[in-house]
Amino acid sequence: MPTGKDIRNTEEWNMLDSVIDVRKFYQNNNAIPEIQTIISLENRKFGSVIEKILKEIYDLSPPESTKHDAIFRRHGRIPTKLEIKAARYWAGTDNCKWQHLEPGYDYSHILFVLLDFDQIRVWAADKRPLFDNGILTPQGKQGYWGDKNKLINSGYLVEVPTEAALSSYLP
Repeated sequence: MPTGKDIRNTEEWNMLDSVIDVRKFYQNNNAIPEIQTIISLENRKFGSVIEKILKEIYDLSPPESTKHDAIFRRHGRIPTKLEIKAARYWAGTDNCKWQHLEPGYDYSHILFVLLDFDQIRVWAADKRPLFDNGILTPQGKQGYWGDKNKLINSGYLVEVPTEAALSSYLP
């Protein structure tokens, strides 16, 4: 049975020792308490909480199926089905990845959400050009993932800090 000493003598342990914990990373960057609470959640809960916060702040309607996360509905406009993807910074970097994007699911636009140190940042994009132009990377049988810096530099994302900005952007 491996002991604590055995564990500490592995290369993996030595690599772990150099990794910055994401919670400490946010603390060291003076993240506001609300952000620190959210980034501390386990992955599934994290995504669910962000989704619910965005639905409330951006006045989004519930989904009609499991193939999208929310619907942007406004009088006189065609409803827009949205996928919401949330991420935290990778500890020690200004980058993140948004994962599990499914090209065949029933949504036309993606909201890319990042927990910054003092706010929640949101970008919107039409899904088609991201998939069609190779901006997203295959993730095996779990859809695709997108690198924050690559996505922002692609020119396809538009930051939508408010519900009004989202409304102006969407068809």
